[in-house]
Amino acid sequence: MIKGIDVAKWNGTIKWYRVAKADVDFAIIKIINKKLQPDGQFLNNLSGCIAAGIPWGVYHYTYAKTVAEAQQAANVIVGLLGKFKPDKKVWLDVEDEVMKNRGEYLMEIIEAYREIIEGAGFEFGIYTGEYFYNQYIRPYCKRKYSLWIAKYPYSDAFATLKDDLPQKRPNIGTDYEYWQYSSKGRVDGIEGNVDLNVQMKEESCYLQAVMHGDSLVKALEEIGVDSSFDFRKKIAVVNGIDNYMGTVAQNMELFVLLRAGRLRKGE
Repeated sequence: MIKGIDVAKWNGTIKWYRVAKADVDFAIIKIINKKLQPDGQFLNNLSGCIAAGIPWGVYHYTYAKTVAEAQQAANVIVGLLGKFKPDKKVWLDVEDEVMKNRGEYLMEIIEAYREIIEGAGFEFGIYTGEYFYNQYIRPYCKRKYSLWIAKYPYSDAFATLKDDLPQKRPNIGTDYEYWQYSSKGRVDGIEGNVDLNVQMKEESCYLQAVMHGDSLVKALEEIGVDSSFDFRKKIAVVNGIDNYMGTVAQNMELFVLLRAGRLRKGE
């Protein structure tokens, strides 16, 4: 069973070499705060994970009320990650009060964020609680997302990674990749409580064609962009490629921009 933690500045200075010896299989690190600045411990946690050989991903607790705000935050994250390649996904934490009762517009906010993250070559997922998902996301969700769901037992007593999982699991009408099952975990190397998580199934990868393929058409289809010749020609023009004929050299030039997250898609 694959278990891990998620951490932020609230967890203080973490001794990652001790965490690595404490049965931690992965860590999800908070990347930016409400002001879109790096979390107070992001760089320390990132370097600590890498040095200790712990697979890592990042999460962002969003306060975005508009598509534009979501796009701004996603671009900040892409810039911060730079050339780093997370082992895990970039998770959008959707649970704040400002995200409630937005109906279909909430999905537009999420989609705007996803497009930028995946367009930059990173994998994307949604973190939220069981109730929030069922109440505010599930009725309006029209596509398959990677999901990380929080649900704690009523007691939410102190727990370690070696303890058995709670009996009641999240019930959201679909499968999910991760379950955050405790907010009162105890892990050597971390002072106080830490969130505990378990991987429920193999991580899905939606970006095989973008990250590992060699077909521009397949890569565009994978991120939900029209891959027809006529639309590729429009994309080529807005990216500075005149007289697009679909040659290998022209497609590769567009492919390089896509992988770098700099491809303009004709908007």
